[in-house]
Amino acid sequence: MDDRIWEAGWNRAQKLMRKGQAETLYLASDADDAFAATVLAAAKAAGISPDQTKTGDQLAKLAGVEVFTAVLTAVKKQA
Repeated sequence: MDDRIWEAGWNRAQKLMRKGQAETLYLASDADDAFAATVLAAAKAAGISPDQTKTGDQLAKLAGVEVFTAVLTAVKKQA
C-alpha cells in the first residue's frame, strides 16, 4: 500500500480514533449495514471521512490477512 502503518479491525480503529491517531479509515463497501452505520457515526465524531471504495476481501489483502476485513486504519506518523 505505502509506508504508513496500517491496523486492521474495528477495536483497534476505535482506540486510534479516541487517541487522535487515526489518519485514514477504510470501511469495506460490503460491510454489514448496521456495523457500517456504527463505524460511520464514530468516524464522523472523530472528524474522519471513511473511504468506502474497497471490499472486505480487498482490505484483507492490503492488510496482509486472510479473513474479511471490514475496517482498516492508517496510523498518523509521529512528529
